Amino acid sequence: MSYASHVIHHSRKTELLKKTIKKFYTESPKDANCIARIVNKKHFQRVQNLLEEPLVEASIVHGGSLDEEKLFIEPIVLLNPPLDSAIMNEEIFGPLLPVITLKNIQESIEVINTRPKPLTITSPIMSPPATSSIFGFGFGLCCVSEQGL
Repeated sequence: MSYASHVIHHSRKTELLKKTIKKFYTESPKDANCIARIVNKKHFQRVQNLLEEPLVEASIVHGGSLDEEKLFIEPIVLLNPPLDSAIMNEEIFGPLLPVITLKNIQESIEVINTRPKPLTITSPIMSPPATSSIFGFGFGLCCVSEQGL
């Protein structure tokens, strides 16, 4: 298997993320009832507050519909929100997916090493030497996907 078969060009990442979200949750996830609701108003407001920083709000590339009365938050994809924002430093517990794009495995390791240990690391399939290099620091769960977007 060629590792390059799962690589996508950076100019297509937003398009492919949107396509994947729609595939999982339909065109109208609120109407399809395929997403759990936030457990209560307090937690809804906490998740909503994570999106209120101007640079975080500007990083939203998909989703953004919120209905406080029904405790519904549409899946939201954020592309490269600021690393020092609350959304990147707190546990989210909601349908928000911050995506950080980096140029190569070395840059990924450098960013991870400057931050607290992550709960999870998800990466597309990599060559065996690159895969083994991510095990040099602590994390809760690592997922190396064999499937491209």
